[in-house]
Amino acid sequence: MEKFVRCARTGVYYTLRHIHRFVPDNATLCYTAFGTAEEGDRFTAHVYPHEVEELASTYVPATPGQRVIEVNYGDGEFFHFEVPLIAWRLCEGEIEPIGPEGKVAAGCNSTWMVLLADGRYMHPEMGVSDTLEGALQLSKEVIERDARSR
Repeated sequence: MEKFVRCARTGVYYTLRHIHRFVPDNATLCYTAFGTAEEGDRFTAHVYPHEVEELASTYVPATPGQRVIEVNYGDGEFFHFEVPLIAWRLCEGEIEPIGPEGKVAAGCNSTWMVLLADGRYMHPEMGVSDTLEGALQLSKEVIERDARSR
């Protein structure tokens, strides 16, 4: 599978195999990617840091049928929904679930938990709960704690 990066300025995608190096650019808070296109033309592209992090990540396929519960807070209330899990992303000592639409629970007012095969729920910071209600309470505590620390 070929990996691509998107230029932050032009929106053009470049294949990773054409990029020779990434250099941090403190003026734009991006990385400058230097490369050579198939036609031999040299190019530079400004790439957002999160895209460079994703390139450096390791992806581990999820167990078929594995599900994640995403919990969000917005408009004064908590809501949750199940997301099919495609892979786990390992990056800089963190593990993140990846669903069909990308990273699960990507916002600052969100968290996630795994629906285990035995029907229990596992939150990565708060442990295991036997019921959905208990798991949602643990998730609410994490979101509220994170909001207070900002």
